[in-house]
Amino acid sequence: MVDNCGLGNDTQILSAIASTMNGVSVLSLNWNEIGNDGAAVIGNVLSTNPASLKRLDVKFNEIDDDGVTPFAEALRSNTNLRDLYLTQNDITKVGESVLRKAAFDDTSLITLFNSNHTCKVHVRNNLCPETYAVRKKSIKKKMTVA
Repeated sequence: MVDNCGLGNDTQILSAIASTMNGVSVLSLNWNEIGNDGAAVIGNVLSTNPASLKRLDVKFNEIDDDGVTPFAEALRSNTNLRDLYLTQNDITKVGESVLRKAAFDDTSLITLFNSNHTCKVHVRNNLCPETYAVRKKSIKKKMTVA
């Protein structure tokens, strides 16, 4: 955990920390005021699909709608991350929509098929509604098959 360490948006420090993503299963960067610049650094590394990283916490970091774009782009190629916590940032419904589209793009059957179905995106102390609906249907389907 690297919570509440006053990292700010120093991209060199964040790059060094982000480079460890391939060696840890949980990375917690809560309360560090990384902002959108820091989100870009973390998102870029996340897009390399670190094999071991399963949970990323970036709560309370002054990330707004512009800052979610690197995470959304990373979700399109990352198949290892299971939970992304962005709660308690400055993300509005616009930012939620960007993340939702990365996790569940129903524009066409092809984009739906290519959407990230492995990661739960937590934005407002709960899952994006579409992510929750997909998970719920998947659980029900598994229960009826078993």
